[in-house]
Amino acid sequence: IKPNLKCTQFGKYKKEYEDKIALAEANIDKAIAECNAVVGVHERLQGEKQELTLALSSGGSAVQDIIDKTNRLEGQKNDLQKQVDETKLRVKNEEDLINGINQSGIKVSADANRL
Repeated sequence: IKPNLKCTQFGKYKKEYEDKIALAEANIDKAIAECNAVVGVHERLQGEKQELTLALSSGGSAVQDIIDKTNRLEGQKNDLQKQVDETKLRVKNEEDLINGINQSGIKVSADANRL
């Protein structure tokens, strides 16, 4: 059975679609390259998002670690300040003792000269 199709413009449509196919085939490489570029950017952004999510989720512990370290350092600073103050007090007491000894020496020398 032979179909009785009457298409008088088949050649025109065939040429039109062949032109569209050729244009699509010519631009497919560019479209694929653009798609790959977008996929690459998407993957990079996903990686950054994961890093930031991890940083935010562990951010509380990082802040607490810094607070603990700061408190520990402040405690050490206070201990060192106490040691410095004690050392200054000892130096002052020894200087007072040296001055007392010098005064006693001057007094003894004066008494010795008087005798």
